[in-house]
Amino acid sequence: MKKKIPPTRSVGRRSVLELGKPVDPNDFTALIAATQEQAVLATAKRPEDPAMLAAAVMLEAASRTQGSPNGWLPEPGMFATLLVQAAHWVEPARKAWLSVTSSNALSRSAISYVDVSDSSKLVFTFEATEAPSRHEAASHAELFAEIVYHGRAAIGFSADLAWLPPDLVTAADHRMVLALPTPAVIAETAARLTGRRPSKDISDEEAARVTPRLLRLAARPEQTGDDYLAKLCDLISRETSTVAPRTKTKTVREAPTLDRLHGMDEAVAWGFTLKDDLAAYVAGTRDWADVDRGLLLSGATGTGKTLFVRALATTCGVPLVTGSYATWIGTRDGHMGDLIRSMRTSFREAKMMAPAILFIDEIDAFHDRATGARHHREWNVQVVNALLAEIDGVEDREGVVIVAACNDPASLDPALVRAGRLDRHIIVKLPDGRALALITREHLADDVTGEALDDVAMLALGCTGADIEKVVRGARRRARNAGRLPEKGDLVAELLGNDMPREAELELVSVHEAGHAVAGHMLGIPIHGVSLRQVGRQRGGVYAKLSDRFMSAADVHKHLVMLLSGRAAEEVILHRVTSAAGGSGGSDLGTATRVAAAAAAEMGLEDDYGLLWTELGDRPQEIRRVFAGDPRLAALVRERLASAYGTALHLMEMYQRAVVELAKQLRERMALGPDEVASTLRAAGCRS
Repeated sequence: MKKKIPPTRSVGRRSVLELGKPVDPNDFTALIAATQEQAVLATAKRPEDPAMLAAAVMLEAASRTQGSPNGWLPEPGMFATLLVQAAHWVEPARKAWLSVTSSNALSRSAISYVDVSDSSKLVFTFEATEAPSRHEAASHAELFAEIVYHGRAAIGFSADLAWLPPDLVTAADHRMVLALPTPAVIAETAARLTGRRPSKDISDEEAARVTPRLLRLAARPEQTGDDYLAKLCDLISRETSTVAPRTKTKTVREAPTLDRLHGMDEAVAWGFTLKDDLAAYVAGTRDWADVDRGLLLSGATGTGKTLFVRALATTCGVPLVTGSYATWIGTRDGHMGDLIRSMRTSFREAKMMAPAILFIDEIDAFHDRATGARHHREWNVQVVNALLAEIDGVEDREGVVIVAACNDPASLDPALVRAGRLDRHIIVKLPDGRALALITREHLADDVTGEALDDVAMLALGCTGADIEKVVRGARRRARNAGRLPEKGDLVAELLGNDMPREAELELVSVHEAGHAVAGHMLGIPIHGVSLRQVGRQRGGVYAKLSDRFMSAADVHKHLVMLLSGRAAEEVILHRVTSAAGGSGGSDLGTATRVAAAAAAEMGLEDDYGLLWTELGDRPQEIRRVFAGDPRLAALVRERLASAYGTALHLMEMYQRAVVELAKQLRERMALGPDEVASTLRAAGCRS
């Protein structure tokens, strides 16, 4: 009896032999038939790789705006780079490019086994999914140099251009940025894979989570486009539920956008304007000359300058290239040539990806060429000159917006901030109470929902955004240790810390700070909040809006009175004074001395001193030096401080009841907002 040969079945776009039991070797008819079927199986077309299909669609989408990959044929001496937004798309992108160009290529892993001089018909590809070691980087650079020497072609695929041979990035004739998959890309992939276009798209969020692995896992025999997308969404959902963090809402650190930043209104407004300008520039309706393309951000450490730049790039939808003096000089051996070479590479990366944002962190590390020690001046001159050449040199940087950040803008070379360079300067100040409440909410995400955070924000006055992030992290740790979800009390406990003052110290500090607040209120200085929280080495503080421009002599006197009213309150209410008003240069007495001296020597507000300008500097020892050389100024400052202290004593005697009541409220609440301060003082008969 003849052995029946199983029929074939259609699987997707290919035919597969359904193998049964082994064929009887004596049954020649069956054997021949089986051999023929096995030949069909052996030569059957392999199923198409969904990941490679998706990468091809992504390449085509990018080529419509950045140059056709069909033109990237492996011609002698052709170099190209392709920046892939996620490392897992590097290999599919390489395969898709090879398929589009029909080129014969060797990867970098095979180059070492090939005589480059005998491979004239090959294009060499460099793929990088992680940072190479120093040895690997040197080896790849050497291989690329040999490829250049023999006039061969090369292309690099990487999630970070810094991982490719620097000379390949610099010499690239073609360049492209491959964006992450969009719903349209996934729909087109499903159509090409199954032959039937899906009836609807997946969401933007689902498309962003698609990986080559999930695309492959979703493929099934005889699927329609809708079947494929349904399976893909199911896999995305399963993977999300398995690996998702405890909270569904990402914190501002994890997903920064401009609308989630608080306490930096001027910078955020500038960022939204830039977003509109870049969109118009890309659409061809706005010239690059009309785009504001240079910004200097300055402010204290932790105020969110770096976070702002990340949010800016995300909101504008453009790539972000980062660099700094430290990272540039640390790339190789720390020579000037290494620093300048790395700096130029960052600028070229940004130009290749334009429109893009180039962020230079801690730009105050590039010192003013006219200052500094003589033996460092030549180095500073050369390095700053190189930076200026990149910012505004012979090579145009159209499409590149430069944002720089620093703590000390006064130390910058004036040429960096002239018109056409970093010509817009925005100062990021400490957030006020309202901003602190919003910042805390952003970092909490889904924790402590449904509760107002105004009282927490008042307690946090003086904190930066980075401080709040640390507080939230500590609050979550407290809750974990207690085996429960975070609560508002965890935030309060984290802000207050474990070092609570003794009752006597708490009374002293509350009276001292209440004295400042009452004096400010009576002098018409807006009080934003009062706190007894420990900030650094200092416990307690009053947060007020003092005039900082066009001060008159009367404004200076008010400032001095408020600064000295803490000490005056101790004397009037407690009948003793302590060192709470003194200490460092940032203390009440140190600040008052600096203000009084500046009014005479720098502002020209003291008739008895005249109009001679004297630079005081910012360091205490510099003021001591000025006083030592100008006894008349020291005597005048002492006189002005004595006058202000007399006024402070008078205010504290007149409004003792208000000081006592406000101090009591402070001890009970630890922090008071502006409305609470005003209502307490009004109830105590204190009218400004």
